[in-house]
Amino acid sequence: MNKNIILTIMFGILLISCTSAAFISLGIFKAGDNVSLIQLCDDCTYNNITSIIYPNGTIALGEAEMTKDGTQYNYTYLPILEIYGTYTVNGFGDEGGADTVWAYTFEVTYMGQELTNSQAILYLGLLGLLILIMGIIFFGIGLLPNKNTTDEEGKIMSISYLKYLRTSLWFVEWILFIAMMFISSNLAIAYLGTTLISSVFFKLFYICFALTPLIVILWMIHFFVSFFHDKQFQALLNRGFFPQGKI
Repeated sequence: MNKNIILTIMFGILLISCTSAAFISLGIFKAGDNVSLIQLCDDCTYNNITSIIYPNGTIALGEAEMTKDGTQYNYTYLPILEIYGTYTVNGFGDEGGADTVWAYTFEVTYMGQELTNSQAILYLGLLGLLILIMGIIFFGIGLLPNKNTTDEEGKIMSISYLKYLRTSLWFVEWILFIAMMFISSNLAIAYLGTTLISSVFFKLFYICFALTPLIVILWMIHFFVSFFHDKQFQALLNRGFFPQGKI
């Protein structure tokens, strides 16, 4: 007898576990979008939500009345933008004149869709490609001259215009770095399910992006001033003068 009781209890626990794990999913929603919570019942006079549970188990919303439209009951809910994962909706209605409980789940993600392995490979591949390009450009910058050709006494022997390509490539590196910060912030929020790390990347992206116009102005001023001086030095070189200088 005791053995049968134990088996019955174990079966009941297994049944409850399977039932709780078999919640119907309403779907996947994008963060920041309204979620239309619905319940269908053709012989109910009301349906109410008793609670909405955050992915971390805390209560997101207490009891709320659903709006009736024929046989469909609806409640519009706006999830908190920073909390991603599986939300659980609990409710009850008077189906057949008796209170009947119901529950289902819905997912909230950054992109509003389920992330696949192919997408992960694509995003990570794009990030890896940017890193590779930055490395190649950085190596190329090291091969370029950073000043005009001078002799041992410091006299300018020739004007090296490749140094302007060097500064231009540094600006390209800056743009690639900004792109990397943006992609990294999106990858972090999409795959880590938290805004802690992504917010750091996004703040770096925002700061760098805000500084870019100032950097462009300073770069253009430096470019035209240096180019004007180089033209003057080139004119002297063409006339046989070899002035000292660091430009």
